[in-house]
Amino acid sequence: MSLSGEVLQAVTDAFEDAGDLVGNFTISSADGTFDPDTNTYTESSTDQVAKGLYDKFNDEEIDHTTVKIGDHIIWLKAELGLTLEIRDTISDGVTSYDIIGIQEIKTYTTVFLYKLHVRT
Repeated sequence: MSLSGEVLQAVTDAFEDAGDLVGNFTISSADGTFDPDTNTYTESSTDQVAKGLYDKFNDEEIDHTTVKIGDHIIWLKAELGLTLEIRDTISDGVTSYDIIGIQEIKTYTTVFLYKLHVRT
């Protein structure tokens, strides 16, 4: 098995071992088009679902500028075709968060995990 395959298996195993801590998150990407002839903007949204879990920032990471009190980390398992952008929102079905930071955990070409900095 390649190194990428081994890392992917380790991530999969870790998410399975986390059991009830893992849940489905819905990522919503807003998009739209402007029609200059009618001077109207039509908004649309695309939803994606991925497995993830919550984490928190340590007290020393909270600088009240980049990381504020109440900010969270969501770890998402990279799924085939999953795309994320800073302006997207993510929801656990109860609370919706704005994605304000995205860190890819990856090899040269393969993303395994996303570490999302989110804020309500």
